[in-house]
Amino acid sequence: MTSRDDNRKKPARTSLHVCRAMLLLGAMVPVLAACATPNRIVSNRGVVDSDASEVLAVGYRNIAERYIDPMRPQQIARNALEGLSHIDGNISVRVEGDDLMLVSDTHVRGHYRIPAEDDVEGWARLTFDVIDAGRAVSPNLRKASDEELYTAVFDAALDDLDGFSRYVGASAADNTRAHRTGFGGLGVRLRHEDGILTILDVYDDSPAATGGLEAGDSISHIDGQPVRDLTPTEAVDRLRGPIGSHINLTIKKKNGNRTVELRRALIVPRTVSMVQENRIATIRIDSFNRRTARNVARFIRRAEQDTLGTLKGLILDLRDNPGGLLDQSVLVADMFLDHGQILKTKGRHPQSSQNFGADSRDVALGVPIVVLINGGSASASEIVAAALQDQGRAVVVGSKSYGKGTVQNVVRLPNNGEIILTWSLIYTPSGYMLNKLGVLPTLCTSSAGDGAAPSVSQIDALLDAEIAKPRTSLTSWRYASADTRKLIEATCPAVSKNSDRDLQIARLLLEHPVLYAKALMLSGPEISTAQAADTD
Repeated sequence: MTSRDDNRKKPARTSLHVCRAMLLLGAMVPVLAACATPNRIVSNRGVVDSDASEVLAVGYRNIAERYIDPMRPQQIARNALEGLSHIDGNISVRVEGDDLMLVSDTHVRGHYRIPAEDDVEGWARLTFDVIDAGRAVSPNLRKASDEELYTAVFDAALDDLDGFSRYVGASAADNTRAHRTGFGGLGVRLRHEDGILTILDVYDDSPAATGGLEAGDSISHIDGQPVRDLTPTEAVDRLRGPIGSHINLTIKKKNGNRTVELRRALIVPRTVSMVQENRIATIRIDSFNRRTARNVARFIRRAEQDTLGTLKGLILDLRDNPGGLLDQSVLVADMFLDHGQILKTKGRHPQSSQNFGADSRDVALGVPIVVLINGGSASASEIVAAALQDQGRAVVVGSKSYGKGTVQNVVRLPNNGEIILTWSLIYTPSGYMLNKLGVLPTLCTSSAGDGAAPSVSQIDALLDAEIAKPRTSLTSWRYASADTRKLIEATCPAVSKNSDRDLQIARLLLEHPVLYAKALMLSGPEISTAQAADTD
C-alpha cells in the first residue's frame, strides 16, 4: 500500500540522489517526483558506468535504512552479487577474510578488498566492479540488458526478506505509478481487437468526453498513424503523453468519420463504483489510488441526494481488493468515523511508527454500514474493515480476509525502477496485529456454500448463539492465543469468491434495524472489552 510521503513522512535523502518515497499497502502499490535518469550501463568493457553504481548505492542505502528488520550494506551486497549466477551459472563470488573473489568456471577472475560493513558507497562500487569484471569474462552477462542486471542483483538482495519486499523494473514501475497516481491521457477504456481500437467507456469530465467521444466509437488513426499498424501496447503508449500535450485522432462513429484534436489531462483510473436499490447504496472499491476517497465521498453525496436524505444503509464491497495507498485507506475509514483510532503502525525506522486517528465528521451521518470482505481483501481494505468493525461503526460480512498487515515504503531509484520495502506492521484499534491474521467477519459465509440467503430468524438465531458464548469469536480473534485463533479460522476460512449470498445477507441486515443492531453489538468494542480479561 502506498501513502504519499503518504504516511506524512519526509522523503528519504541520500548523498547521491534525492528520491521521493511512498508507503504502499498491498500489491500496487508510487512516488511523487521523478529522480534523474542515469546513463546506460556501459563502460570500456561493455559494463557498468558510475551511474549504475549510484543506482546500487541508492538501493542499498534504502534497504539498510528502511526495511523493517536490520540489514547491513555488506549483507545486502553479498546477497545481490549472488544474483549474477541467475544470469550465468558459472559465475559466483567467494569471500576469504578481507578478500572477495569473482569466480568463473572455477577460476578466480578478480580480487576485491572488502569495504567496511556499513560503507554503502563502497559496497555499491564493489558490486559495480564485480559486474564489470564478470561481463568481461561472461558472454551471458555481456548480453544482459541494464534492466536484467538490475533485476538480477536486486531480486537476490531482497530474496530472503519477507516476501512483500521486491524490486520492480522501470517499465512495470511506470505502469503501477500510472494506476496509483494517474497519467497524462484522454479518459477512455479501450479494447484492441483485430487491429480495431474500440472505446468501451468514457470518463466523465475527461478530454475524451469534452471532445464528444462515446462508447462504441472506434479509433482508426492516432496522429495520422493507422491503429492497425500498432500493437495494443504501442496504441496505449501513443494515446498517453505529457499532461497538456495535444493529440489528433480519427474517430469512426455510427454516422461517419471525424477528426478531433484533444488535449491530454491527468487521468486517474477508476477504483470506485456504485449501484442503488431500495435506498441502499452498494459502493464497490476495487483498490485504493489517489482518487479513491474523493470518489467514495462523491458517491455517498449522490446516494443521499437520490434518496432525498432517506438513505437506509451503505454496503462497502471490499472483496478481492488487494490494497493500495495507505493514506486513502485512512481517509475512507475516517469518512465514517468522528472519533477514535483507525490504525497504528510499528517499525524500525523512526518515522514508521505512527498513530492514525479519526479527525473529521461522519459523512454518512450514522447511516448503517455493512462491509463485505473475502480472502482476496488485503492490507488497505483490511484497514478499513478492521477500523469500522473495531469502532462499532459497521458489521463485517464474508470470509476471513487475507492477512497482509504490513506497510511498504516505495523508493524510486535513479533508473526509474522501484524498490518496495516492508517497513512497518499494522495494528487495529482493538490492538491485534493484522499481518498473517486478517479480519474476522461478524457473520461468516465462507462455510455456508452458495445456497439461498438465510432468513431473518436464522440470522437472529446465529447472533443469539454467538452472544451466549463465554467469549465471542471476535473477542477470541482479537485477544486470544494463536492456537485458539487457528480453531476459529478453521470455521471461517479465507476464500476468494464473490457470492450473491454476501450481498443478500448485507441487504437483509440493513432492511431490519433490530437485526443490524444485534450484529453491530457483536462487532464493536463493548463485548470485546468486557471479555478481554478472560482471554488465553
